[in-house]
Amino acid sequence: MGYLSQFKISFSGLSQGLHEFNFTIGNKFFEEAPYNESEIKKADIDLKLLLLKQSGMLALTFKFSSSVQVECDRCLSESYIPVKGEHKLIVKFGEERENEAKPDDEVIVLPVSETELDLSQYIYEYMNLLLPLQKIPCEILNDETLCNQAVLDKLNRFQHPEKDAEQEVDPRWAALQKLSSKTKKNK
Repeated sequence: MGYLSQFKISFSGLSQGLHEFNFTIGNKFFEEAPYNESEIKKADIDLKLLLLKQSGMLALTFKFSSSVQVECDRCLSESYIPVKGEHKLIVKFGEERENEAKPDDEVIVLPVSETELDLSQYIYEYMNLLLPLQKIPCEILNDETLCNQAVLDKLNRFQHPEKDAEQEVDPRWAALQKLSSKTKKNK
């Protein structure tokens, strides 16, 4: 049994009504294949899952409270940022599995014969959806010390090359510029 097997919920033996599950998710979750391409490098996630079992369907509410390590979009330093949020998923039962869900759908269809649901894919997707579009930890946490100053200095030089150009003027251009300024004064 692998690490991800703990995120399978066997719903067939559950009575109708509300059930609560608590998970602590760490770095290993994001290290496991197929999740090795995640923007999340390390994580400390508390997940509270509320499962409402009804006749013919399940209603799941994922409540995340976490701290995740991401790479800064500006300076590439790795820092932890807080991430909180909630997602809902409806599981209906039908004749066969329906995999053609639209990206914004919160409904999946499982065959009536299914007895368990693997939540790992949904946990992974929901956590990545909770990440901010711009991951700049120093701005999120209001802490400039998180920035990699060497990278920011280099970026600044590339964004403003005229500062370096003023310092390193080719002597031939300097001579031409003197001639140009003399002709302007004489006019």
